[in-house]
Amino acid sequence: MNMIILAVDTATKSASAAVIEDGEVRSEFLVNHRTMHSRNLMPLVDAAVKAADISKNDIDLFASTIGPGSFTGVRIGVSSVKAMAYSLKKQTVGINTLDCLAYDVCEYDKLICPVLDARNKQVYCAVYRKDHEHRLERLTDYMGVTIDELTKLLADFGKDVVFTGDAYEMCVNWEGTVPFKKLCVHHGAYMPRASTVGLMAQDAPQTDPALLLPFYLRKSQAERMMDKKNE
Repeated sequence: MNMIILAVDTATKSASAAVIEDGEVRSEFLVNHRTMHSRNLMPLVDAAVKAADISKNDIDLFASTIGPGSFTGVRIGVSSVKAMAYSLKKQTVGINTLDCLAYDVCEYDKLICPVLDARNKQVYCAVYRKDHEHRLERLTDYMGVTIDELTKLLADFGKDVVFTGDAYEMCVNWEGTVPFKKLCVHHGAYMPRASTVGLMAQDAPQTDPALLLPFYLRKSQAERMMDKKNE
């Protein structure tokens, strides 16, 4: 069955939109600098749809990264996908940002650790491994931890680690001594891609747009300040 998927990502400083048809990437457009995703996303979507030579009415499924990542960015991607799916009476798929990053790493004999800058010297992360058939297995919970805490956890696995994500340099350049080799993916492959979101969405559970929600590992700064004010 031929399926057309429109996928977006706005979870980090990059923003992208892609069209996947029958398991192949038909088009993808990406902006890789920290600008207003609310302004850039829909032009990227329109460009991806036009380049794929389809109309939005042809789209069967809408997908987005759901976090963790930038609180504002995640909300923009999720709300945009929900709105488009609602208007066309289609289903949606949410893909965890860390899963998306790990999916793109082609290493079979090492651990895969996507890391996203969570500010305050912390990272959002999880640990994965892949088998030779490209099947991805998550070995830990999704976490928000310090670099020290993450390196201690990785040391317990006793395997070399491939880092990816926008905080990979923080991990690779960490000066502590660890019993594993710290590797990083090639330049340009450390950001989430809408095309990957779309490919993963093919086999992911679908949901009504009303049930598509952001995934946060901690409260936003505004929420934390409000909690502190109410104490």
